[in-house]
Formats: sequence, C-alpha cells, structure tokens
Amino acid sequence: MRLLFSLVLALVVAMPASLFAWGDGGQIVGANKGFSRSTTAQAVRNLTEGVATCHELGWTYRYDCYSKTYGKVARDLERNPAYADAAQALREVETRLNETIDRNVDSSKPQIRQRGQTFRAIREDSVPQAKREFLSALDDAETKLLRSPDDGDAHFARIAQAINTNKVLLRSALLGVPQMVRVAGAMVLDQIAGLARS
Repeated sequence: MRLLFSLVLALVVAMPASLFAWGDGGQIVGANKGFSRSTTAQAVRNLTEGVATCHELGWTYRYDCYSKTYGKVARDLERNPAYADAAQALREVETRLNETIDRNVDSSKPQIRQRGQTFRAIREDSVPQAKREFLSALDDAETKLLRSPDDGDAHFARIAQAINTNKVLLRSALLGVPQMVRVAGAMVLDQIAGLARS
C-alpha cells in the first residue's frame, strides 16, 4: 500500500513539474522582482512531500502534521517579501487547522514523535469534520493564490497546484488503491488537457 501510494505521489508531483515548466529559457515572469524559481520549487516540494509524510501517521494524528507542514512552508516563504501573499495563505491554513485541533484534541492519547517533530491526536469522532475543515481551508488558500498579482502569478499558480495535489491525496487516502490510482491518473490527464488549452 505504501509503495503504491508513493507511486501515486510521484505521478501527481512529477508530471506538473515537467508539464507546467517555466517560461522562455526557464525563466518566470516576475523573477526580477524577488521571485525565485528555487524558492517556488522548494515550497511545492515541501508541501507535497510533507503531506505525503503525514499519511504515515494514523488519521487522528495527521491534522497536527498537516498544520506543521503548512506552517513550516509559510515560515520559509516569509523570508522573501515577494511571497508575502502566499505565506499568508498558508498561514491561514495552519491557523484553521490549529483551531480544529484545539477544539478536538484527544487528551487520552499520548503525543507521538516522528522525524524530530511531536504531534497531537484529535478524537476519532472528529476526524470527518476535521477533514472537511481542512479541505475548506485548502480551497480558500488555492483561490487566494490564483488571484495573486500578475507579477507573481506563475509562482503562485505552482504553489496553488501543490495545494490542489494535497487535496487529491487527502481524498484518495480514504479510497481503495485501484480507485486512488485512477484519481491520480485523472488529475494528470486533466493537467495535460489544461496545458493543451493554454
């Protein structure tokens, strides 16, 4: 199961990186105003790989992991003022997740450590609501990024795509493996179609 999930992640992450390549000569509009190809690529990678790593945890611990993933990427982006809007969008995801965790924390379960981080559990009966609230926060963040100023739209669009990838991975985590593969494949085909229309 973990191997197949890794293959799905590779499909979803690797394809957009090659399909939605940068503009002329590998450059991006706005790169001379503080935007950085490497900064954007790192944010995309940390969002997708971070959320995939969270899926190694039980469901009740994942939401604290999601929160820490989005918070870390937001902190990284805050170092570059050009990414202020993106950092704020990710901070809002972190804040909303923390509010969900605080309301539903399961004090009967111990905190666990993984890869140097500590994670809290939420009550099992709150997981469906937590999932809905997380998806709503991701939708809002994606919308804000896609409405970003023109000088950073190529960068913010890639970060928005990483958020969309996370939504697909979150939904597919509850599906059977064959269906999960179909979801990822459908997403890749949709992205190819979008590129053809552009």
